[in-house]
Amino acid sequence: MPLIETIKKNHSLKIAVWQADEDPREIFLKYPLSVENKIIYESRSPKRQQEFLAVYCAFHALGGYPYIFYDSKGKPFSAKVPYLSISHSCIRGAVALSEKVIGIDIEKEAAGKILYISKKFLHPSETTFIKKNRQTDYLHIIWGIKESLYKINGGSLLNISENYRVMPFSLEDNSIQCRIINGSESIEYQAYYTKINDFWLVYVTETENE
Repeated sequence: MPLIETIKKNHSLKIAVWQADEDPREIFLKYPLSVENKIIYESRSPKRQQEFLAVYCAFHALGGYPYIFYDSKGKPFSAKVPYLSISHSCIRGAVALSEKVIGIDIEKEAAGKILYISKKFLHPSETTFIKKNRQTDYLHIIWGIKESLYKINGGSLLNISENYRVMPFSLEDNSIQCRIINGSESIEYQAYYTKINDFWLVYVTETENE
């Protein structure tokens, strides 16, 4: 089974990344679908089925697939865990379970695409610390942080450039400060990232001192 990565932090955060490239029948032999999940799976397109399987298996790598609800903004939650976040890209799915607020994003590296959309998500202050020789690396990380902050916020703030900010960092830093800004209110978070082959995994949680 292609479990790609697991991360455990301070016993309160667990992350799993799964690549769904095996036969679905083998997956269902090990992790049988409930009636509800079978209906969901069979109603989706082949691409969406693969994404569902990647997330489904990532959940099982962390202990089992919980019954998931979605709020009016599409943010997932479950009675079995205080906080959870889900992301998928191509055939990889990432799941984070946490005792604190959490947002996660996984993206397949795409230098041309990230350069093309960067003007839509970068704040002018974020352009000052990007090193030109590693530009696409910085852009992938910043985009992943902002996607994660957007998930934490639940999609209520739509201006990716203004409402979600990343503080200056270098690629050698162990963590990155970031913020959700809503008018005069500013809430700080801590971001972490890793590169797994040609995928960028980013997750954001509450600052350590909270």
